[in-house]
Amino acid sequence: MLLEALDDQELLAQLFEQADGDLAETATEYGGVLDRDRVGRWQALLYKPLLRRGDRVFVPPAIMIERLYSGLYHYHFHAQQHDNGSFAGPGKGDLGLAGRLGFNFVIFTFVDADHLNADYHQANGVVIDMGTFRRPSAGRNHVQD
Repeated sequence: MLLEALDDQELLAQLFEQADGDLAETATEYGGVLDRDRVGRWQALLYKPLLRRGDRVFVPPAIMIERLYSGLYHYHFHAQQHDNGSFAGPGKGDLGLAGRLGFNFVIFTFVDADHLNADYHQANGVVIDMGTFRRPSAGRNHVQD
């Protein structure tokens, strides 16, 4: 289902727009909930963090956590710079939060200005690299790794 979502041009455009915003914001990471609307379109619902604790931390607000009970995935960005591949995937804090909350998570990491890597992880510690996705205006979306 996540691969289906990440092949959606509109969703990818939303994610890249949010990742660009996160890159410009140095007081927090950006994050939210990936879900479908009532007619089945994918959407990236961005939430303001509860606290701003630095460019490598996203503290989810209670309203976002409540939305996760009906949403499909929590997501946030590792977007401190465009060449951020060394921070791809969940860190210790990401895995801990997934374990405490019990939801499905996706980390989007800039690997360059036009590519985001997506890593899916679960509360039980399973991590799956979903591949690298190209900015919609840059051509074909999914780049096999």
